[in-house]
Amino acid sequence: MVNPNVLLVVMDATRADHTSVHGYERDTTPNLVELAADGYQFDNAFSAAPWTPPSHGSIFGGVHPTTHGFLDIGMPYRPPHPPLAERLQEEGYYTFGAVQNSNITSETELTRGFEDYCDLYRLPFVPETFEELRSYYLDLVPGYVRMAWEMRVGDRKPGEYLTSEYIKTRIRRSAGTQSFFGFINLLAPHTKYAPPKSYRREFNRGPHPDTDDELVTEMSHNGGYRYMAGEVEPSEADWAALTDLYDGEIAFADAILGKLLDTLKKAGVYDETLVIVTGDHGEHFGEHELAYHQFSLFDELLHVPLVVKPPGTSTGHRVEDMVSLVDIYPTVLSELELDVPKTIEGQNLFDDRGREAVFAEFGDPVTGISTLKNHTADPDEELLAELDHALQCARTTDEKYLRVHGGEDKVYDVGSGYPKDTLKHTGRRERLAQLVSERLGDDLGVETVDPEDPKIVENLKALGYR
Repeated sequence: MVNPNVLLVVMDATRADHTSVHGYERDTTPNLVELAADGYQFDNAFSAAPWTPPSHGSIFGGVHPTTHGFLDIGMPYRPPHPPLAERLQEEGYYTFGAVQNSNITSETELTRGFEDYCDLYRLPFVPETFEELRSYYLDLVPGYVRMAWEMRVGDRKPGEYLTSEYIKTRIRRSAGTQSFFGFINLLAPHTKYAPPKSYRREFNRGPHPDTDDELVTEMSHNGGYRYMAGEVEPSEADWAALTDLYDGEIAFADAILGKLLDTLKKAGVYDETLVIVTGDHGEHFGEHELAYHQFSLFDELLHVPLVVKPPGTSTGHRVEDMVSLVDIYPTVLSELELDVPKTIEGQNLFDDRGREAVFAEFGDPVTGISTLKNHTADPDEELLAELDHALQCARTTDEKYLRVHGGEDKVYDVGSGYPKDTLKHTGRRERLAQLVSERLGDDLGVETVDPEDPKIVENLKALGYR
């Protein structure tokens, strides 16, 4: 008998309040809603970090960033036990993944244990083996056709058609013969925001006289660094136009999710597959005078969607308890009846154990500060000093304690609307500070290694990290 399969889908840069499963006024994620009807929707799920490298490190390792060490681009990934793909490969699983984001390329230790892994940023290249020809070209012909069709009227390559085709092909090949662990990062909601034309049209609220189209385009491409530096001041109409594009990208990613789920069903393995869909982090749109996803541990960046469909049949459940993305690793192992390492810092999502707080960390913002300087004419030194801090937080159901390394610690009220985090002067500061000291490490220093591969540099620049 084949053991249950696992499919992990990460919708990059997707904040919870812009998804239909969290009651958003726009129907951005109908396929995620449908999946939740077959499983569990976790209403209070939080990332362990506000951007891709450390967040994926925590997902794949079940530990917080100071434990696994992958705090920034080029840093080593060293969890105290095998990463998830390696652990499942040891159990005989066929492991495969596909990404467009070079932060989580196959060249990082994060991807140890993947038998097949598609780094889409490498394209185009001349294959050196038949396997490369098949994996990157022949297998992906339907994706190339769809991508070419969309590029006739769009201004970016919708590479999600290729990464999803890579995953679908491998699901079909292994279905019923070998248990698989598939992983895909759907990059669409990440900058630059340029959804395919149909999604752009659906989520466009129409022209507004106060919209500065040139500024909206710049911010959709470059992450709003000039806004954070005080060089530009977007109007409400500009922010609305920017979120229109963002919502269109989330809807596009959700449509790709729907095709992946259809593939599982057509292959006859949907019921035998543990499906996990989440976001690795969120995005700022002017809250707290911030844009993009650097320099903070506010809920706009940490509160993410999380839907889990266990193997077998189930009806929809909503879970209000706070959970963390470090819980994904032990949940997968527990569902597959495998031993969970004692070094895990998360817990099984289905264990009936409450927790006092969830935690998140942001290392010294070397990449963020460097990129801000690259995108601004003359950044204010006072602003740089305000942003240039490593951060740690403990979040309860109503409060958040923020440890600012090299600065003043703060306590926030956590409300239900956005922006959620409101500064306060009282609260359980001592208790929450104690929790941070007990649960998290204190080494948030960052030493980045500049990539030598020009395609990685080009990819990072397109993502807003250069």
